[in-house]
Amino acid sequence: MTEVLYEYQYTMYQSGTRHARPTTDEEKQHLDPSDPYHYNTHIYGGCDNYFNNGGYKSGWTYYGHTIGNPLFVPKGTHAATWTGKQLVLGVENNRLKAHHFSIAGKLFKKAPYKLMLTYSQNYGIYTKQYKGESQFEKDWGTVKETPLKQVSGAFVGEIPGLLKHFTVVYGLYADRGELLPDSFGASLGLRYSLF
Repeated sequence: MTEVLYEYQYTMYQSGTRHARPTTDEEKQHLDPSDPYHYNTHIYGGCDNYFNNGGYKSGWTYYGHTIGNPLFVPKGTHAATWTGKQLVLGVENNRLKAHHFSIAGKLFKKAPYKLMLTYSQNYGIYTKQYKGESQFEKDWGTVKETPLKQVSGAFVGEIPGLLKHFTVVYGLYADRGELLPDSFGASLGLRYSLF
């Protein structure tokens, strides 16, 4: 083993559980009553809803994949209703806690490999919790939220020098949990080098 990596990702808070609150009578004294957007509502942020956008309904997605973070899944992924023929209307899971661990090295001092494992607890978004009660519009920490748990892993490597100029490349991949369908995959190939 020559390399070890550990990453922790936490996107639960998102600037708080409330985006706005009613304007107080004292605040209304300093506001224009003809401005319906600000007169009755005090906006102070919160419920950031990462990777979703009110103006661009697809958010940070492209052909059913989320740009920039593979743990944020597009709408329709959990329910398995998304197909390549549909427009993705944003991200359905951006509140999560995740641990990612990987090791890399060389087997028998000559065959490179990499093992990657990710364990995540997935909560959906503030306004649409996957299961259980949502923290939305409640004081932070007053609700014990219930996640969907997921484990994903991959083991990839190569075996050089079995044949002159050829390297065998392989991979084993798996997903198991409540967010995505359980799946297993494998790959095997040959890479040719001129030198």
